[in-house]
Amino acid sequence: HVTRDALKREVDKYKVAHKQPIVKPKEDVSKRDIEKSILKAQLFVANRAINGCSYVNKDEIVIDWFDEPNIREIIRWVKDQKGELIIGNIYSDIPQTPILDKVVEATIPNTSREKEIVFYYDCLIKIANIYLQNVINELRQKCIDTDNQDEKNNLLIQISLINKKKNSKLLSDKYLDEQ
Repeated sequence: HVTRDALKREVDKYKVAHKQPIVKPKEDVSKRDIEKSILKAQLFVANRAINGCSYVNKDEIVIDWFDEPNIREIIRWVKDQKGELIIGNIYSDIPQTPILDKVVEATIPNTSREKEIVFYYDCLIKIANIYLQNVINELRQKCIDTDNQDEKNNLLIQISLINKKKNSKLLSDKYLDEQ
């Protein structure tokens, strides 16, 4: 037999517990989602490049920024072309692969030219930043692996300089000296 007071206390506990704001857990962005996002950016940049879009400056595109070998080959092809690009020539110069088909098909639906240009440069900056982060990771590993303090200091200076490039919002800041 439950007393009225005990029941009231239970109801009050329930009300207090449910008055707390509902905190939604942060969405966990999986590594796979990030990789898909990077690939999508690479496909789009390569698509705009092979289509010879007027806002694409092939000198701004660095082959090393692309980690997908087939896309690297496509970007190399674009950079090697003299004069106007003829997209049909890509099929005679590069073996047809599923990635080449994805590059040819990569677009953003129903958007203004202005938004497309912004998206293109956002993608290019994203690709550059991923590349710069990978360079930083390699330098950090070298720093861990070495016992030479002068070498460590030199590596830390390089990491700092590359980190500044990565954190910049400007594409023109993304280039390493050897690029």
